[in-house]
Amino acid sequence: MAGDNYYSDASGGYYSSNSNVQKDIERPIISTGDIGMTVTEGSRVGGSFRQTMQAAIRAGVKEVELATQMEGSDKAVGAEVYGKEARQELREMARANEINIASIHSPTQIGNMSGFGGQQQGFSDETRKREVDEIKKAINFAAEVGEGSAVVVHTGEYARPISEQKWAKDESGNYIFKGYEEEAEKAAVSLVDTKTGSIINQVRKDAVVPRPVWKTNNNGEYVDDEGKVVKELKDRVPVFDSSTDSFKMKEYRWEDFEEEARQRNKLKEEKLGRALSRNEKLTTEEAFFQGILESQISQSKGWALYHSKRFDEMKQNLGKLKKAKKFYDKLDENLSEEEKWKLMRPKSSMLGRYDFLPSESKPIPELIDDLIKETQTEIEYIRKSSIGSQQQAKEYEMRQKYTTSLGKYAKKQSMKSYADAGIYAMEQSNIHKTKKPVFIAPENIFPEMGYGSHPEELMELVQDARKAMVKSLTSTKIEDPAGRLDESGKPVMVNNPRYRGWGKERAEKEAKEHIKATLDVGHLGMWFKHFEPKPGETEDKRRKRFDKWYTGQVKKLEKADVLGHIHVVDSMGYGHTHLPAGQGKMPIKTALEYLKEKGFTGTMVSEGHEEGGPRQIMKVWEYLGTPVNVYGSTQPGAPTRFSDIHQAYFGKHRAPTYIFGAYSPSNDWTLWSQTPLE
Repeated sequence: MAGDNYYSDASGGYYSSNSNVQKDIERPIISTGDIGMTVTEGSRVGGSFRQTMQAAIRAGVKEVELATQMEGSDKAVGAEVYGKEARQELREMARANEINIASIHSPTQIGNMSGFGGQQQGFSDETRKREVDEIKKAINFAAEVGEGSAVVVHTGEYARPISEQKWAKDESGNYIFKGYEEEAEKAAVSLVDTKTGSIINQVRKDAVVPRPVWKTNNNGEYVDDEGKVVKELKDRVPVFDSSTDSFKMKEYRWEDFEEEARQRNKLKEEKLGRALSRNEKLTTEEAFFQGILESQISQSKGWALYHSKRFDEMKQNLGKLKKAKKFYDKLDENLSEEEKWKLMRPKSSMLGRYDFLPSESKPIPELIDDLIKETQTEIEYIRKSSIGSQQQAKEYEMRQKYTTSLGKYAKKQSMKSYADAGIYAMEQSNIHKTKKPVFIAPENIFPEMGYGSHPEELMELVQDARKAMVKSLTSTKIEDPAGRLDESGKPVMVNNPRYRGWGKERAEKEAKEHIKATLDVGHLGMWFKHFEPKPGETEDKRRKRFDKWYTGQVKKLEKADVLGHIHVVDSMGYGHTHLPAGQGKMPIKTALEYLKEKGFTGTMVSEGHEEGGPRQIMKVWEYLGTPVNVYGSTQPGAPTRFSDIHQAYFGKHRAPTYIFGAYSPSNDWTLWSQTPLE
């Protein structure tokens, strides 16, 4: 009818009823073609990717993310349930409908690439291999179906106290983030046995450890009994208090071990003649543990020394007794029975101390036999005690050698996995000649899940993973995967099976193409609940400060050139929800427009499925101010937007006066008078 407009999405220009094209007015920075949507699989969502992709295509999107489920979690799900023909069908469906498979999301059950299974299980090489293998399934699927796309994997490489991280404080030392109010005082940090991967100790920040007061000179340097400066902290000498006949003790707290860590790192740098790398520096928890172990080593060695000295003494006594035995045996042989009383001696015992009790006498040879047996028993006790103490000291030394902070160990394991996955993505891209590189894309998960969830951790993870991939491609030798150390505590080096003989420049190019980050802007918003309020600050002012931090982190990630994929999803800032963009409280539009203005060429998909399928993408387009094409309009002017038609009769305040679309009857249905139905 005249005056009633017809609408389409905004992939083209704006049209009036006379088909004259109206030039773009207020063309948005982000168009409908820039934002795709995530689709998943399984009985809960209506079938396989063939069905869920069709629903996305009908919604008008240009890009989709296929979120795979863990095999066995539902019927016929997972990357490898799609065979050759099914994969070909998905490819052809995408080509026919001119959409791009932007990304493959690996199963959400893969929560890290370090093999970390929690405090009880610790780290497992078997678990890490299963995680990497699951990612490789997704990489292969991406290469064959998506013809080059992101492969998203959740981070959360290890648990860590939020307040203990370098980004948790501002330049003035004030907290920006805390996991909980008391975390800064009571946080627990863990240590790992690198040989077994088990969590061997937890150190609480509020722990108090009694330790000796060490001798120092006027410059505060540690000295020995002669006043000479000691080069190793293990050689420190405790202060003896003659008034109490005991060594002076002090209660060591977390701050004391922070200082000790600095001292140990300084001494190590002086010894090596160079600055220490991040992984070489001793952490506070390592200094804490090493301090305790040094005390235990000293105690064990002290007992071993004490017993070993008595051992020599008892061995000498045994020799004297055996010599005396020979003498008295010979003397006994030469004495007559009447004279043998001369060799009788009282037997020493506790009872012999009391003169009112009779004492027992025995011949000297028998008494010597008893003494020999007692001495041999004593020697055996001393031998075992000394050996036991030495073994214990050696065990403590080995624990020092093979114990490291949980963070260091987890990062090292994760970097192995990401380098392996990055190389596999490179190989699959080459084998299948994909249009674009397949890349592994770690995603910042919500804060409580651990390392990788904070944007600065995500940036660091990608940069370190790229370095690990470069090293793997260019180094002839690598550290033994079994974690063996030599006598000096350095890693044993073995031949590198992934060595390609490449130069560093080529390897860096490949690493940059095949390892990029996925930024989930909804997960980024969840940091609001840990954002420390200022005294007397209202929530509105706190949110404004947080919005500034939020957009600042996006800028940092863009500047670092690590981003390759974006999950567009909103939140209120407290829980893990998937609201369509604009339905939460995060400054998503500002962040996305900034990225586009800076030339971001990666992919973006909406994960805002919390309010239902159609709203997942429609509300995003509305939020971003995307225009709608209008056909049949006789009124020139600004383009119509989704906000003009959503939950209305397409821009009208009344229902249409004609039947249209699927409700319109076909020509097979007519009245007896042959009057056509409109």
